[in-house]
Amino acid sequence: MQTPEHWTRKLGTTTEALFVTDDSGRIQYWNEGAQRLTGHAAADVVGKRCYSVLRGRRAGRAWCQADCRVRRSVRRGQLPSHVCLKVQSSDGRRVPVAVSFIVQKERDEQVIAHLLKDASRQDELRETLRGVLRLLQDLGAHRSGASAPGELSRAPGRHAAVDLSILTRREIDALRFLKDGLSTDAIATQLGVSRFTARNHIQHALRKLGLHTRSQAVAAAFEQGLR
Repeated sequence: MQTPEHWTRKLGTTTEALFVTDDSGRIQYWNEGAQRLTGHAAADVVGKRCYSVLRGRRAGRAWCQADCRVRRSVRRGQLPSHVCLKVQSSDGRRVPVAVSFIVQKERDEQVIAHLLKDASRQDELRETLRGVLRLLQDLGAHRSGASAPGELSRAPGRHAAVDLSILTRREIDALRFLKDGLSTDAIATQLGVSRFTARNHIQHALRKLGLHTRSQAVAAAFEQGLR
């Protein structure tokens, strides 16, 4: 098992929550950010399998398992997808986190670095945006009284329903990650492409949908229930 200093040299110093597992899912490294976010101390988790520590759940179902989707993706030579989970803290609470993955070659095996971000603020942002969208819808319905019978006026700033079926799979993925609050660099990492290519996917999606800004794209993604 490598020392903490080894992983600091390998991955750099970060205040973000970060831990590293080997091929079997055993935790090799656990930084202070991971301890702050989950309450689990490195001394208590290093050497244990990550699923037995975090017990991540998604949509109410167990997601972290002995043979998880992340390790299966790595074995297939694919970059694991970004995922939002609720993990178990040291005091039993469920902590919402957004998890990104970095796959590194270490000696004769692949190790997986897990970058965790507190998603509680993201949940608040989504709920705020939903509230804004509901307000705009209510405003549109209110203004419809001045329109011709049976005709609804659009609230200021709202756009017509968009057809996501005209987008490529990559463009939809880019839009989904954009909705999740990821930056262009983070989207590029999730898609396994360059920053330039990720930006092109976003711009192509905007152009096809007749939108002008990323905020409009995020609003459209929420309206369409894009997951």
